[in-house]
Amino acid sequence: TNALGAIGGEYAGPPLLAALRNASALQNDWVLESFPSMFGAIGPAALEPLRRIAKDQTYSWSLRSTALDGMAAMTIAWPKYCRDVFDFIASIVEDAHEDQTLRGLACSPLLDFRMGQYRRTLEQFLTKEEACRREDPSYSMDFDRAWMERELASDIPQLDSYTRDW
Repeated sequence: TNALGAIGGEYAGPPLLAALRNASALQNDWVLESFPSMFGAIGPAALEPLRRIAKDQTYSWSLRSTALDGMAAMTIAWPKYCRDVFDFIASIVEDAHEDQTLRGLACSPLLDFRMGQYRRTLEQFLTKEEACRREDPSYSMDFDRAWMERELASDIPQLDSYTRDW
């Protein structure tokens, strides 16, 4: 898997996608953590396959979240895809029919990359989270307003998990 990520390029994409699915099926979280940066190295050739994984509700939220993070990582080297990628990620956050855990995890790249233009999307999601918390005090929220504000106020993106050296 690491060798495929190091090779990069479009030819590494299909076997790396298969490895991603296998790691998810085996619930191998420590391997999953490296995939976003690997897909970032592959670039645009990975974009549509990752988008299909992210939209496929038959996959686990963990696999789908990793696909979203891989799409976000790709924008570091290919910034011309930023709007397309982050609009797609925001659409996951906005979709009330999506898995709530996935929606919360999809907020992470928006916050990590300091995508203030999606503030309204993040606020609407947070309002839903707060309502769930009022109904069930044991409900675990993904983040709170103060944390969101701190993240969006920062000029320095938090890209460690998207640029991990494997």
